[in-house]
Amino acid sequence: MRVLQGIDNLTVGMELQSQDEQGNPFIVRVKTINKETITGNG
Repeated sequence: MRVLQGIDNLTVGMELQSQDEQGNPFIVRVKTINKETITGNG
């Protein structure tokens, strides 16, 4: 699954809005970017 597909310039510190299964919005901040993984907190 490519959750971040379509985001061309992802950078550390960027805040992304998403939703849980019930449709409740939440923000995830990008903490680290490696070759194959991205770590965030939310």
